[in-house]
Order: sequence, then structure tokens, then C-alpha cells
Amino acid sequence: MIERECCQLSIRAQCRLLGVNRSTVYYEPRAVRQSDLAVMRLLDEQYTLTPQYGIERMTAWLKRKGIVVGHNRVRRLMRLMGQAKSRVLLSFLQLRAFASIVRIPDAGRGVLWLRS
Repeated sequence: MIERECCQLSIRAQCRLLGVNRSTVYYEPRAVRQSDLAVMRLLDEQYTLTPQYGIERMTAWLKRKGIVVGHNRVRRLMRLMGQAKSRVLLSFLQLRAFASIVRIPDAGRGVLWLRS
């Protein structure tokens, strides 16, 4: 990939050739904060007990336990752990269930049949 010790091409030229931003070369990820690890441990314990809880319920649960945390932080931590559910996915599944309802005109008024 990008060689920092290469004398022939500068890092800038290498990034230009690869189509990569220079900021990605110099980026060093931060370590996870201890407070985030503590909240993640609590979220994981509660998620194993109640996997149906979403971000808002988890936020309310944490506030009831005395941990003041916002829903954006809970959303970020749950995504980091792979536990957040997407509203888009749920709405897609609801739409699909709605699309499986078929109206048959000869069956009478207001009769719905479910396709299996």
C-alpha cells in the first residue's frame, strides 16, 4: 500500500495514485473509553435478557439505573456491539407483510386472504 520510507514518491503522490485521502494514512483510532466499556457491559447484559428492547428503551433503562446517557450514545454503542436494529429493516418487513395480503373480489366485501 503506502510506504512511508519510500524515497522516490512522497506520501502525497502515493495517495494521489491510489485515490486515497492523506488523512486516512495519518489516522490513528482512539482507544475505547472506560466509561463506554462500563455502559457497553450493562447494555450487553440487558440485551441478553431483553433482546426486543430498542435504543429508546435501553436509554430509559439506563436512566432508571442512575446512568445519565443520551440516546445517541446508546445508539453508537449498540451499533458498535452489533445490537442495534434498523428501523428501515423493520419497516421493510412490515411492508412485505402488507404486500402479502391479497384481496379477492369475488369473496365479498371486506374479506382478506393471506398468501402463504
